[in-house]
Amino acid sequence: MNHRSPTLHAHGVSITVATAAVIAAAIAGAIMTACSPPRAAARRIFAAPPAPTNAIDAEAAAARAVAVSHRVHAAELRLQAAATRVQAASLPPDPTIAIGLGIPIDGLGGSPVSISIMEGLAWLLAGEQAQHAVERERDAAAAELVAIAAEVAAEARRLVRSLDAARERHDALARSVAARNELVEIERAALDGGESTPIRVAGLVAETSESRLEVASAALEVHEIDVAVRSLLALESEPLIASSCEVVPAATAPAPLSLEVLRARARVARAESALALGRVPLGADAAIGAGVNRDLEERESADATLEFTAPLFRRAQEQSALEDHLAAERAELAEAERAAAVELAHARARVADAQAQRAVALEALAAAEHSRAAIERALEFGESSRAELLRATAEREAWQARAAARRITVADAIARIESRSVALNNDHDPKEGTR
Repeated sequence: MNHRSPTLHAHGVSITVATAAVIAAAIAGAIMTACSPPRAAARRIFAAPPAPTNAIDAEAAAARAVAVSHRVHAAELRLQAAATRVQAASLPPDPTIAIGLGIPIDGLGGSPVSISIMEGLAWLLAGEQAQHAVERERDAAAAELVAIAAEVAAEARRLVRSLDAARERHDALARSVAARNELVEIERAALDGGESTPIRVAGLVAETSESRLEVASAALEVHEIDVAVRSLLALESEPLIASSCEVVPAATAPAPLSLEVLRARARVARAESALALGRVPLGADAAIGAGVNRDLEERESADATLEFTAPLFRRAQEQSALEDHLAAERAELAEAERAAAVELAHARARVADAQAQRAVALEALAAAEHSRAAIERALEFGESSRAELLRATAEREAWQARAAARRITVADAIARIESRSVALNNDHDPKEGTR
């Protein structure tokens, strides 16, 4: 039994095999960085490492998948935001400053200027509970990061191993079809020499056609796994394993669409709005008011009031957390668009596969009709039997049904493309705001 390690193939230099310990260390480092006090200089810049250009085994693929995954990056940013909120919760709330100005209307009343500084009481009454809550949020975010990284690594290993097995299956089926084709030619030569029968030749042709359908399905499987691997590992090169399945080219360049993409865009918009409010110089709760005041002696004045939050304690941490949250949502959007693009690529490939399988079924149908006609002529001369004619008729109708079924598959595959692609304007950069 061959126990070789499944690998992915590209071109160029080789990369070092990564172990689970390396991945765990990288995750732990990200957690420690996120749990430390936020500093602008310490924030990680998200950038995919250079693409590997030689054999990649399952462990190396897992390490690269964790390094380039938008899901992992989003989890890191959420953890960093949660750690920043823990630090903010340990500080007193920023005080509110109210400045009032009274302008006398009748020339007598009104107070010139009043200044008040107010501090929230909730922090004094429930500060400890709030601190524990954000700490639990941070711990949950850390656990989520580890779980997502493990899930991404496991998926990369599975895809690499599945790709190796799918390639082996496709090659074996292709060799089987080649052998069957040679056997068909031998039987046809024997038929011309009177040493075989039309029904035997028809049976071999039918078996060969069924094997060709299996080869087409295997080619589609290889292609789809290959697309998934390259997408997960952020490889923009040509297919790492050649596939006989031709991809249907797009007439235009539609943007991949799914419900997850639309929901992710909505979350990004909400996060952008929250960050815009958080960056207001006077604070998100800044307010201005005006009114008329009349005292007991019926003296009137026009009053103007300005209330704003002084950025003394929490403002910097809260803005940092909002920035991390927005970057995390943009990373999730990039992941949703990646998954939608993979599904769209699969849909296009399935159209080509369904059309190819229909062509094979039509060829087999033509061969079955030819065989049935030959048996029918032989029956007129007493050289065949009614049973053979019925078997040939059944075979012909079976291939007729297969050809019709492939038409349904083509229609379904086209519908998948139409439902998962739309011409939309992408005015945003998914990586904008990531750090």
